[in-house]
Amino acid sequence: MNNIIDKTLKPTLAERALDKLKVVVLFAAIGGIVLGAFSQMNDGKAQLEQDKLELRR
Repeated sequence: MNNIIDKTLKPTLAERALDKLKVVVLFAAIGGIVLGAFSQMNDGKAQLEQDKLELRR
């Protein structure tokens, strides 16, 4: 009886792989959002510098 309960409560290999995949996708999404935010900030700084140079002319 104990063996049957252990088998039903243990996650299958597919479930564990799916959980790991979810974590990888989540980290990739968060990393992409962070990189996108930094890219936007750098673009904004470059545009600001360009605007300053044009105003000085």
